[in-house]
Amino acid sequence: MGRIHVLSENVANKIAAGEVVERPASVVKELLENALDAGATRIKITVEAGGKKLIQITDNGCGMVRDDAMLAFERHATSKIKDAEDLLTIATLGFRGEALPSIASVSRLRLETRAPEEAAGTVLEINGGKIARIEEAGLPAGTSITVRDLFFNTPARKKFLKAESTELSHIASLVTHYALAHPEKHFELHSATNAMLVAPPVAGSSERVYQVFGKETLDQLIPVAAMQPLEHVGLPQPPPWRRKEIEEDENEEGRTAPSKSPGATAAGFSSDRNLPATGVLTPPADWRVDRSTPLAIAACTPTNSVSTTGSFPTPI
Repeated sequence: MGRIHVLSENVANKIAAGEVVERPASVVKELLENALDAGATRIKITVEAGGKKLIQITDNGCGMVRDDAMLAFERHATSKIKDAEDLLTIATLGFRGEALPSIASVSRLRLETRAPEEAAGTVLEINGGKIARIEEAGLPAGTSITVRDLFFNTPARKKFLKAESTELSHIASLVTHYALAHPEKHFELHSATNAMLVAPPVAGSSERVYQVFGKETLDQLIPVAAMQPLEHVGLPQPPPWRRKEIEEDENEEGRTAPSKSPGATAAGFSSDRNLPATGVLTPPADWRVDRSTPLAIAACTPTNSVSTTGSFPTPI
């Protein structure tokens, strides 16, 4: 008899959970991005014991019908792409369809959701990857996901979680950064003892900085703007063989190569007083985005420009 065999769905999900779910903040990140992809304008996060006992995220997004709610917990089930061509035009924060089944396989999860056009919503409970209950219920439009007892069935993973205060700080930092990147949306973060963040929608990034960090921090930041040719910020190009094919096709058809993009524009804030308020910033050849850079890329617009929200102090 051969020694190679196919792993069960439950084992496969637990392995995938090890890649997707490292700590409670990983769960918050995945569910928060799902809420943003669902078009939510109001997102509330509640955690207990640093997310070890409870993580609840409630939003007013598009919600799901009953069939979609059940399919969402199948591996590689997603509403965000349909075929390989869609991978080239991804406009969402997630698309693989692995997060929900991975989270459900290592926790006790409860989903409450209702699409606005539906008269009734759906309640779905999953314990360790197994569906325990599904029923209809009267619910507000949107989605609420409650994750309890994270890693209850994988004690080795649970053992390596840090102190509650450490795990909570990771969650607070994550939610704060998303709130800064989306000033037009309402964010709330509550722990068992207090409201850590309440950020109603505001007009722009400077108002959000004032809202989250206060006037003193905002006064220490200066607005910056920059423009760089796109090839300097590392945007991907087709592989060499594909570029050669395109050039040959253009030569055969007598077409000229498209003109280069004028460049990438960036705007945001910097805490470095040596930078000019406006002007051209020249990054090094190996420039990449991380927490230490003055600017952090937030999104690429269809006009081949890059807009940024800036880099802000990390909350303690």
